[in-house]
Amino acid sequence: MKRICIVTTMWTSINNWFRPVFEEYKKLGVDVTVVCNMSAEYEAELNEQYPYIHTKSFPFPRGISIGGSINSIKLLKRFFKEQRFDYIQYHTPNAAFYASIAGKMAKVPLRVYGQWGIRYVTFFGVKRAIFKMLEKITCAASTHVRAQSPKNRLFNISEGMCKPDKITVIGIGGTIGVDFNEFDISRYEAYREEIRSRYNLKADEFVFGFIGRIHRDKGVNELIEAFKEIENAKLLLVGDLDENYPPRQENLQFIEANDSVMVTGRVLHDEVPKYLCAMDILVHPTYREGFGHIMQEAMTMGVPVITTDVPGPSEVVEDDISGKLVPAQNSRALSEEMHTLMNDEDRRKRYASNGRTRAERYFEQSVMVGHIIDDYKRMLNL
Repeated sequence: MKRICIVTTMWTSINNWFRPVFEEYKKLGVDVTVVCNMSAEYEAELNEQYPYIHTKSFPFPRGISIGGSINSIKLLKRFFKEQRFDYIQYHTPNAAFYASIAGKMAKVPLRVYGQWGIRYVTFFGVKRAIFKMLEKITCAASTHVRAQSPKNRLFNISEGMCKPDKITVIGIGGTIGVDFNEFDISRYEAYREEIRSRYNLKADEFVFGFIGRIHRDKGVNELIEAFKEIENAKLLLVGDLDENYPPRQENLQFIEANDSVMVTGRVLHDEVPKYLCAMDILVHPTYREGFGHIMQEAMTMGVPVITTDVPGPSEVVEDDISGKLVPAQNSRALSEEMHTLMNDEDRRKRYASNGRTRAERYFEQSVMVGHIIDDYKRMLNL
């Protein structure tokens, strides 16, 4: 039996991106171990629900810590040697850095880096140089790299991180796809009424929405500045404020002082389809993205999308077919498109219909999981 190890920094990544594949691992006949920073309660829950999945909690440090990084690499090297894995895969920057080096030192035959976005693209100066170096080391220590989209793959190659034959994309990109049972478009009207009632939004009020961390790199500054120029609309911001990279102070003050802006804080994932349905347009003006899961979810629920013309989002959304692309970090262009699309119901309906069709073809979870399992079969000669 082939032995696989999956490594991420935090348990939330396992919850979001790997649980839908656990049953398929069992069918595939492989032995799987999950490694991340997890509580005893979470580990017990996984062991109870998936008794055929092994677990190991590692206290990976957050941020940059030289001592913590060295210790993590040592612990992982010892663990990999003891377990004699055939294949390790790693995701999220810190865990990937540690596991790639440890896996190479332990001589694991297949070391696969799931490159879910590249952090340094929005950094400058010394910080950019450091994070680019860490990314290069992770790629160099890996035997294979899985980019999250074709454009991200080309960026990786152009930056000298990988040779073309080392890095590929699974399917057309993305991670795990969308569960159409959870994101059930037949519930659209009920969900829309529920959330609008919760926030005292009238049925005929026009709502722009955002879902994600309220974070500088997600384009929240541009979104708020664009919204300031629009009349007779509401803005629904769904997510936690990122205190490390918050919006500018004047934009935070605008949010707090303006009754037309609602901030929900973090919501449970099973509430996300409900919030999407309360929106007339999802606006996702991100600076960088691996692929763009929230946009796939919006398209599944028949919600039109405005996003930025950067690798990832520009591959989820086809410009002026299943959504609209605008330049990144350009609040004026974003405001103009928000205003234009707000007043063009026919185009919104076209984007919603075409987006749903695209989601059915490429982003439905069983389609994505099928591509992932096919990749395992090729790699492990199953």
